[in-house]
Amino acid sequence: MAAKVVKEFKEFEKMFRRVIRPRSYEARKEGQRTLTPQMFKKLESGRLKPKEIAKLLGKGPDGTQFTLEDLRKFNEAKVKKQKEFNPSVSGSPVAQLLGASWTKDLERARKGIKTATLYRVSGDLLHFRTSSETKPGTYHQVRVRLEEWKENLTGGKDCISSVRRAATGRISLDCDCGRYQYWFRYMATIGGYALTPFEYAFPKIRNPGLGGALCKHSIRVLLQLQAPLTHNFLAKEMQRQSEAVGFGGDKSKTKFLTKAEMEKLEKVGEVNVPTHDALEKEWKAFKKAQKVYQEKLKDKGTRKVLAELRQEKEGREVERAKRIAAETVAKKEIKARKALEEIVRAQQETIKRTAMAGTLKGLAMVSKLPGQMSFENMVDAMIKGGAGVTKDEAMTIAKEEGLI
Repeated sequence: MAAKVVKEFKEFEKMFRRVIRPRSYEARKEGQRTLTPQMFKKLESGRLKPKEIAKLLGKGPDGTQFTLEDLRKFNEAKVKKQKEFNPSVSGSPVAQLLGASWTKDLERARKGIKTATLYRVSGDLLHFRTSSETKPGTYHQVRVRLEEWKENLTGGKDCISSVRRAATGRISLDCDCGRYQYWFRYMATIGGYALTPFEYAFPKIRNPGLGGALCKHSIRVLLQLQAPLTHNFLAKEMQRQSEAVGFGGDKSKTKFLTKAEMEKLEKVGEVNVPTHDALEKEWKAFKKAQKVYQEKLKDKGTRKVLAELRQEKEGREVERAKRIAAETVAKKEIKARKALEEIVRAQQETIKRTAMAGTLKGLAMVSKLPGQMSFENMVDAMIKGGAGVTKDEAMTIAKEEGLI
């Protein structure tokens, strides 16, 4: 039964990789009258004429032609949204994304999503499958990359605090649902928190004001990501990755959760979806704390302590490099010594065999004289006298030399 459950999620993953995602790529190529970055560039340079806008963009949701003024408003919304986020840095803080989400999407996350199951971990990338409360059998895939996972990757007791920092810090994400595609994917792209596929066409029909931030599936997943049970599991995964040997990002080390692990994580139960006001308050508190932190970094005393810590860390790294170099040299020396010992041993065996072959040739000649013992009896006598070889070894050499 457990194997069947894991197989189901592997098939789900394969279907998205080989069927659903390629189809969405192909369908997107058929888009018409999209508002591209090039059109905004022409607008800013004054090279876009009103007649061109009406022809290129068509009609709006109210049935009237788009105008130059509409395009200016779209551009203002784009510039404003880029200022809210920091596209030069990968990802956006979880608190910011949840705080920017619309109340109606928060409500949909509470009422419309039955489960959000973490089923695959590949380095810093987490794969979730959400199931619908209102439409049984309807599933969506949400992928979340913890942008601060690598810098927090560590082992030992500190794993749980490292995971909390990564799970509440900057993340990038993607959902395959239509709402994310037509309302929010463009915002995620220009805001620097999108996973592929990226969207560069402005959502002039569905979300011209660039409001909100996340669909209900993404909201549910990010809230699931904050649960202590999820943190406990990810702490074990971080420990596993920190102990692994090999390249980081090695796909062979991708982990599909077992049935028992998935069931344990589902014990998170009903996730409490905060109100928009509570999330916005949390985001403001986060920004305030961040501001205090940045100001603290400017303090001379803080800079001095950080410089000392950095120097101490660099010193540890130098010592570690020296230790590794010394261990490498020692291993090479041991290997070379063993190789030399093998050569000496082989030479000794050759000398020993050559000497024994000479002795056996002499015995063979004597045994042919009248009244002498047979060759084999002479060999027996030699062995008893302490020849340093067994009879089998002596007879093997005699055979190889053609004496018998």
